Amino acid sequence: MNLSPDITDKLEDVGNVDVVIGIQTKNVENTILHVMNVVHEGVTRYLSSYKTLVVI
Repeated sequence: MNLSPDITDKLEDVGNVDVVIGIQTKNVENTILHVMNVVHEGVTRYLSSYKTLVVI
């Protein structure tokens, strides 16, 4: 899979991470805000000592 130069540049800026969380967003306009809030709460509560990356 080839990523666009914009994405690879951003990934290089992020550097190494311990945890990657992916959120699919197709047809979820009504629930995405809630999902993002729950992910934020979980990362803050359970993964605060790790470097995390959330990919939306």
